[in-house]
Amino acid sequence: MRRSTFRQIAAEARDASRQPAPDRAELTSEDRKRVLVETAARHGLTADQLETALRSFAETQDSQDRGIAAYLEGEFSQAEELLNKAAEKQASDFVETLRYLGAAQYEQAKYRAAADAFRKAVALRGEDPVLLSWLGRTLHELAEWAEAEPLKRRALAIDEKSFGAEHPNVAIRLNNLALLLQATNR
Repeated sequence: MRRSTFRQIAAEARDASRQPAPDRAELTSEDRKRVLVETAARHGLTADQLETALRSFAETQDSQDRGIAAYLEGEFSQAEELLNKAAEKQASDFVETLRYLGAAQYEQAKYRAAADAFRKAVALRGEDPVLLSWLGRTLHELAEWAEAEPLKRRALAIDEKSFGAEHPNVAIRLNNLALLLQATNR
């Protein structure tokens, strides 16, 4: 599997896994695995091919690829360590490294560290609605609602402009904003 395909599948699965089932606050490891397999299937890969690719990328010399593979396998602490190494080395796609680093920290409830990683990524790629949403969600977890709200609104506006009001991404952004408004009694 090409690196770009692996990273695309990983990014889609990572972002999809941020949407827990309606009856749970977080996804289980089985849910995450299902999301990953479904995402790979949309790219024409079987579960066996996905497992082979994960093993392959987990054994590369590239810290970012190994960190992404660890993240996808739910090994968030290992992912954090590897992605920190990749970030220190200024990996080829530094923003993606920061995105995964922040996501790995978020999954471990290291919200302050995650917010720092997402802030760095947003500083480099400020109009990325996924990054804005991650940072907004992380700040929401830190109860920093005044800072989170404009980020969530900006992510929503970008997705509405890009995809139209009826797109699923827009619905997700609206839901995230509604959760913030609910938390602040508005």
